[in-house]
This record gives sequence, structure tokens and C-alpha cells, in this order.
Amino acid sequence: MTLMLDPEPTVAATEVEDATQSIHAWSQEDAVTEVVDYHPRSWKLPITLAAAAIVGMIGAATYLEWPKPSTTAQTHPTTITSAPKPQVAPKPETQDQHFITLFTSRGGLVEPDREQLVINEAHQLCTQLTSENENQVIADILNGTPGMTRYTAELFTDAVIDVYCPGTK
Repeated sequence: MTLMLDPEPTVAATEVEDATQSIHAWSQEDAVTEVVDYHPRSWKLPITLAAAAIVGMIGAATYLEWPKPSTTAQTHPTTITSAPKPQVAPKPETQDQHFITLFTSRGGLVEPDREQLVINEAHQLCTQLTSENENQVIADILNGTPGMTRYTAELFTDAVIDVYCPGTK
């Protein structure tokens, strides 16, 4: 195997010994002849700021997670006392409100503008349960309500039985 070499050797460019070369890049087209010295940036300030931010986040997390003193123990006795606020008894929930609350807490959805319609259907369902068993009623619901799942029909039927006709089960 023979290597082919360039028959003419490469000659180095000649330099003028009197000319001083600048290490800065320049262009003959630039009108500015001022040379700006290069000043390397220090990484001390960004690193210090990042470390301070990390320390601040750790301090904040520690403060938020630190056990708080009990609010029941008072270090200074209070001389001013106020009368206790009267306890207002909550309004008793109606049977219909109880049905809606029970049905939605079990996973059923009732649009607010359709609550009365759902309540009316629940009353009718309780009447229907006197002549049909639960599985027949669920099948009737599925046939009469397109798009309803069996699970939702069972939730509805169970809520109706629990609230309006508990002796049916």
C-alpha cells in the first residue's frame, strides 16, 4: 500500500517582524478602532444568591412544619370576658332534602334545576316498589332512561328505599 503525499510542501506565511499582532479579533470594515479588554465574569454572586435562596426555602419549610404552641394554654390571663355566642340549632332537613343529600353523597349526580323532577320520580318509584321487586324496578329505570348506567339506577333505587320506603327491602 502506497501513501500519496502532496508533491509540493506547504509553506508557512511570512510575518513582518516589525508588526505587532493584537489578540483581539478585528475587521477592516469596522470604523471603531477602540479595543475593549475582556473581563471574565465571576460566578461568586450567582452561587451566593442561589445558596441564600436554598437556605431561605429550607428555613421557611422548617418554620411551617415546626410544632406550634398550644392555643389553649395562655401565658397572659385575660381580664375581659365575653358572653358565649348562642348556639343556633341547624334547620332540620326535610325528607326530600335528605334524599338528595343521600343520593349525591353515594355518588349520584343531580342538576340543581332538576332536583324537583328527581324527587317526584323517587316518590313514584316508592309506589312502584309495592308491586314490583327491586330488580324489576331497576330494569324499568334503565329502559325508561337512556344513557343511565345500571350502577346509577341501583344508587337511585337504594336511596329511594332508604329514605321514602324503608320497609321495602
